[in-house]
Amino acid sequence: MKKTTVVFDLDGTLLDTLQDLANAVNYALEQQGMPKRTLEEVRCFVGNGVRQSKVKIPQIRQAKQKRKIQIQP
Repeated sequence: MKKTTVVFDLDGTLLDTLQDLANAVNYALEQQGMPKRTLEEVRCFVGNGVRQSKVKIPQIRQAKQKRKIQIQP
């Protein structure tokens, strides 16, 4: 059988993509009116797999909900 596809998981093994990830995270946060994160903060969010990301996402949603509640009169 001839193989025609090669897939790379660019998680830092072949390329250092942390700055690219930080840029994407900060863009998304900025679009939601949330404060940007430092490179070191983003480093803590990535590299731990999907399970760890699932833990962080509800925390971000809770912070967003708190912000909405505080803004409303």
